[in-house]
Amino acid sequence: MNGESRNVSVFLDTNVLATYIFKERGRFEIARRSVKRSTIRGISVITIHELYLIAKKLNVADRFFEAKELIEKAFRVHPLSQEVCIKAAELRYSYKLPEVDALILATAIVNKYSEFHTFDNDFQHLEGSVLEGTKIVYLGKQRSST
Repeated sequence: MNGESRNVSVFLDTNVLATYIFKERGRFEIARRSVKRSTIRGISVITIHELYLIAKKLNVADRFFEAKELIEKAFRVHPLSQEVCIKAAELRYSYKLPEVDALILATAIVNKYSEFHTFDNDFQHLEGSVLEGTKIVYLGKQRSST
């Protein structure tokens, strides 16, 4: 990995982190590259909520809290704020994003991350766009051999 990519700050959507944690076949390697792309990595507190729901659905909720500790060491977990909520409303209005997606992206923008990585099709139309300094990296078009 070159030095340039290590200086980039990467904010992950829930689906990228879930793919990485649960080693989802067909997309794991793409998610792994996103996670490893930077030492400055962030997620929204909403991602903690969504990961717990996934763990409950997969009947692995008992292991969630151990994994959460590791996540909190590897990622900056950003809370919601009034600024994030207002930015999310702007994003919903301007780009027709669902509420939770807008909140997660707004968290990346407000916290000045260089890149926002997602598999979510709701962001496909924004692929490559730079919103207030945050580049949208839509990973759904990529395929992994893993």
